Amino acid sequence: MIINKYLAGVLLSSACLFTSATAVAAAGSFIVKDIQVEGLQRVTLGAALLNIPLREGDSISRSDTALAVKKLYASGNFDDIELYRDGSTLVFKVTELPTISSIEFVGNEAIPEEQLKDSLSSSGIRVGEPIDRTLIRSVEQGLQEFYYGAGRYSAKINTILTPLPRNRI
Repeated sequence: MIINKYLAGVLLSSACLFTSATAVAAAGSFIVKDIQVEGLQRVTLGAALLNIPLREGDSISRSDTALAVKKLYASGNFDDIELYRDGSTLVFKVTELPTISSIEFVGNEAIPEEQLKDSLSSSGIRVGEPIDRTLIRSVEQGLQEFYYGAGRYSAKINTILTPLPRNRI
């Protein structure tokens, strides 16, 4: 008998939680009339919209908008994304990652420069591509290990990122 009362209490409280969660989702959902992306410089509007899994006329909730922001970040083109609602319009305010303008090597004598460029290119670090600071740190560590393995224990790897006009680096 006590178990039945406990089970009934758990079921009622779960039903109340489900109902209130549904009400919050319903209150937060709306139908999208327009989608705008502000702050684009290098990435085209069409490319940005292809990464957003929402379309005009969709009824969306907070989880849908969270997924849209996640997909935009996953494209690898954006450093910051803000999302807000202006009436029935969904507005993504983006800051693009800077693109690599040039790659220069200074003080390197142990490895041919062409080999370094090929290695960077195969790692995804190329002129014209968005900068990936995590990838750069990984390549720095790999080069440091290479120099240590070659017996050059005093070698130091320093990456200098110089900001340039038009969101280049």
